[in-house]
Amino acid sequence: MKRLLAGLILLFSLSGPLGAESAKVITLADLDLRLAYSSVSNTGGSWSGNAWFFLMPAVKFDRSNYLLPVLSSSFSTSEKVIEEETLFANRFNNLFSLGYKHKYGETMDLKISGDVRYNFNMQTKEELLGKGLYDLYDLGGTVSLSLYPSAEEKQYPVTFTAKYFTRTYPNYTSLAASGSSSTTVTLNKNVRPKDFAGTSLSAEWKGLILGLTADASYDLVLKGYYDNLILDTNGVITGPGRFDAVHFVDFGLMNYMSSSFTLGVECNFTNYVSNGNEFDSSLLVYQPNYYAYTSLSVRPNVFFLMGNFTVNVYYQYLVRNYASRTARSSSGAYIPAANEQDFETNIGVSLKLPLSKSVNWVSGMSFFTTSSNMAYEQFVKYNYQIFNISSGVSINL
Repeated sequence: MKRLLAGLILLFSLSGPLGAESAKVITLADLDLRLAYSSVSNTGGSWSGNAWFFLMPAVKFDRSNYLLPVLSSSFSTSEKVIEEETLFANRFNNLFSLGYKHKYGETMDLKISGDVRYNFNMQTKEELLGKGLYDLYDLGGTVSLSLYPSAEEKQYPVTFTAKYFTRTYPNYTSLAASGSSSTTVTLNKNVRPKDFAGTSLSAEWKGLILGLTADASYDLVLKGYYDNLILDTNGVITGPGRFDAVHFVDFGLMNYMSSSFTLGVECNFTNYVSNGNEFDSSLLVYQPNYYAYTSLSVRPNVFFLMGNFTVNVYYQYLVRNYASRTARSSSGAYIPAANEQDFETNIGVSLKLPLSKSVNWVSGMSFFTTSSNMAYEQFVKYNYQIFNISSGVSINL
C-alpha cells in the first residue's frame, strides 16, 4: 500500500503545476436508509435495516487534475454468495479508495487509485462483528484509462481498467489442515485455503446499437491461491497451487420509448475456470475442477411513471452448470453422471417518490428462489427462497 501511495504522489507531481489558488472541493454524497423485513425458506422472518452510503469529497485543482477520495459502506440482509456458497444473515461492506485523475483534453483521462476493502459477513444475527468465518479484506490498486470518441456530436466512452489486489480471510482456517478431519492431508498445508492474490483486467463500452442505448463489458479475473494445494485422486496434497480464471461478459440494452416508459434487458455470461478439486474421504470420491462452472442470466426491466412515482419492475432468470461437481441425493449419495445444476429466479418491484430536490422516498419488494439437483444440504443450502420488503429514504447531494 505504501508503494501505491508513493506512485499516486509521483503521478500527481508529474502532471504539471497545479493552480492551488483555484482548488475547490466538490462533494458528492448518496445515502439510502431502509427498514426491511426478510424471510428465508419459511423461517418466520425478521426485521432489520438495509443501508448504503457513498461519499466523495473530490478536490478539483484545475480543469485537468482531481483528487478523488471515496468512502462507501453498505449493510444488507439475507444475501447469497456464490463463491463461498453460503447464506449470510447480515453483510457489512466497506470500501475506501484514494484516487487521482488527470484529464487529457476532452478525449481521454487517466485515473490511479489505492483501494482498501473490508467485508463483514455474518452467518447468524448473533455473530459478533469482526468474528465472521467469511470476513474478508482486500488491499490493492487500480489504473483506468477512459477514451471518449465522438460521432454526430455524441460521445461513446470506452474504459480500460487494470487492478491488482490481495484478499485475506482473517478468521478462516481449514479444519482438515489442523488434523480434525478424516481427509488424508498433510499437516501445515492448506491451512488458509481461501487467501489469494488477484488481477482484474476489464474493458467497458457505452454507445448506441440500432438506436438503442447499449453498454457492454468484459472482465477477466485471475486468482492465485497462496495455500490451497491440489489433491491427487487419493486425497493427498501433492500440489501445485489452485489457480482460477473467471470470465465475465455483460451486455445491456435500453429503449426509451417515451419520456415516461422505458424497456431494458441485461444479460450476463460467466465462465469460471479452476483447477481446484475436492476429495470426499468418507465415500472415497474424487472430483476434479470442483469449482468450475458456466452461468447465464437474463434480466428484463420495465421503467415507467405512475403519477409522481417512478416504478421499476424486473425479472431475472439464471442457470448455472458445474463442469465436474457431482450432484448428491438428500442422503449424501453421489448421483452417477449427474453434475450439479442450479436455477435461480428473482422477481421484484421498486418505487421512488421525490419528496424534495435531493430527497426521495424509496421502497422495494423481491422474491428470490433457487433450486438445484444438489439435494444434500448438510453444510450448504442449495434450495431455498428469500422474500424481502423494504422502505425508507434516499438522499442525493
